Amino acid sequence: MAYLPLKTLGELTALPVIGTSSGWLHVLLPSRRHLPSVAPSPASVNHASGWIQSAAVTTTKAPLEIVVDQVAKTVTLLDAGKAVYSTAIEMDGGTDSVRGRTFVVGVYKTAASEQCSEQPLIVTAHQSQGADEYLEGEGAALQALHGFSWGCKITLLSGRTPGCTVISDSAVAELLARGVKPGTVVTVK
Repeated sequence: MAYLPLKTLGELTALPVIGTSSGWLHVLLPSRRHLPSVAPSPASVNHASGWIQSAAVTTTKAPLEIVVDQVAKTVTLLDAGKAVYSTAIEMDGGTDSVRGRTFVVGVYKTAASEQCSEQPLIVTAHQSQGADEYLEGEGAALQALHGFSWGCKITLLSGRTPGCTVISDSAVAELLARGVKPGTVVTVK
């Protein structure tokens, strides 16, 4: 038996429904199936799913989807399949970025530091397929869409952010203003 928290990152937990069967909902889960260090293959780390009873939850329509196209270097917001907003990717996570369908788990803001301003992150359920954790002791290797001040990129990350997709701070704000929230499907290709 497994339990999901009522809230994730301070917001109600929302899971995309990917199928149904006689009173059950097939949902994407915000977890890894294996840690990379013990996974039989990188493909077996992410894309966890499970079944929940439909009578036990509230469902709503969620027409928004984010498409991250790492070849075209764009992030596009779709509403009912129609593009309503698009922005350029400033920096992608390279080979650390997990491809495929995931979803927004929540929105998180980093703390401001001497080198960096506060940064909003749209956190997805994808985690690194190669690292158990990015920072020792954190126990996670989350992947997100986020902004980053230029000084942060150069000073702290040498122009790279593992697995994440960096867009402008204003693009993050625009996605949130247009209704991106927990449960929004994200497709990374």
